[in-house]
Amino acid sequence: MFRLFHTHPLALVSALAITLVVLLGVSRLAGREGGLTLLHRVGVELSQQVVVVGHRVVQQVVVVGQRLKGE
Repeated sequence: MFRLFHTHPLALVSALAITLVVLLGVSRLAGREGGLTLLHRVGVELSQQVVVVGHRVVQQVVVVGQRLKGE
């Protein structure tokens, strides 16, 4: 029903780097306080995304482990 979506690690890193550069540019335009607030929000969002991706990876490892065991 759902296809597995795999992202190459280099593509993921480059997307994060581009996002960080854009956010740093926007934070400079927003001033010191606005920039810090923006970077804080981005940090929170990024950490939430890392948790979601990590959870998906763990689920895939469990599924593969069950298939290898023959369950």
